[in-house]
Amino acid sequence: MREPTNLGEYDDGDIIDCIQLIETLNSSEALTGDEVYLNPVFGTASQLVKGADADVILDGTLVDVKVTKKSTFKADYWRQLVGYMTLADIHATLHKEGVYEELEFGDNRDWESLPEITEFSVYFARHGELVTHPAEVVYDTDHYPEFRSWFVDTALSEYSLVGDPTKNVLRDVF
Repeated sequence: MREPTNLGEYDDGDIIDCIQLIETLNSSEALTGDEVYLNPVFGTASQLVKGADADVILDGTLVDVKVTKKSTFKADYWRQLVGYMTLADIHATLHKEGVYEELEFGDNRDWESLPEITEFSVYFARHGELVTHPAEVVYDTDHYPEFRSWFVDTALSEYSLVGDPTKNVLRDVF
């Protein structure tokens, strides 16, 4: 077997760190599931924000993996997860409303359906800790529908990779 030559710069500490991460993952049962989606994308919703994808969905739990020194849940993590939850909801709504056929995709017409997101989590890889919250914390807030509409409209104005016909359909739905 030939050794890879494109690893870039690293030191022995980097190798030890990777081995410890693998050992922590192997000894943890936090990231197990029967239905697993690695790096799931949220179809057109992902295109709204230049192709965002999550780390993993395990049996309806959206998980973001953080490799940090401290296992502290930060406000930035919360905002990122609320963004993913909103993208997942937009994606599910487009499937439920049956409007994917009306949208422009180029060669990507078959956006897969994803499981219903019932929880969202941060997995702190160095510590083997999974911090989980129920999806209702996001979806059942009083002003979530208005937030989702604002999110779509802002994404369409600021970041979107979709064309005008798709923008019109999205504005009609949300």
